[in-house]
Amino acid sequence: MPPSVPIDPKWAIARPQLMDRLTRGANGPLTLVTGAPGAGKTTLVGTRAVARLNHGEPVAWLSGECSTPSRPSGRRWRKNSSGHLWARIIGIIMATISAFANFMFIPYYPVWSIVTVACSVIAIWALCSYNRGNALRDTARY
Repeated sequence: MPPSVPIDPKWAIARPQLMDRLTRGANGPLTLVTGAPGAGKTTLVGTRAVARLNHGEPVAWLSGECSTPSRPSGRRWRKNSSGHLWARIIGIIMATISAFANFMFIPYYPVWSIVTVACSVIAIWALCSYNRGNALRDTARY
């Protein structure tokens, strides 16, 4: 099994109904698995990925954010910043769309549009001026 699939199905609880729904959904062009934190999304998708690998089928695992052990004992986990990068990129795109849309509404709602454009510009500036060194230093404490 490739090391990128972050699941060991030996301890996973079997959920045949969810696995059937995931299998049916995987036949479409895109499958989106959503749920609250800790609901078992990664476990479910990882279990399916391992089952496919065991049958010799190809599996690609793409993760926006992964964790790696910061100590050999594996008791503490440090977040990799790849997910943070994609979150910033998406935030910049969303703030840019918001600024552009509100810029078009300036003739109709001048005060609100200018305030929203200003907030979007501040958000873009904050997302672009992210200091990775300080963030890594802060996460090393956890």
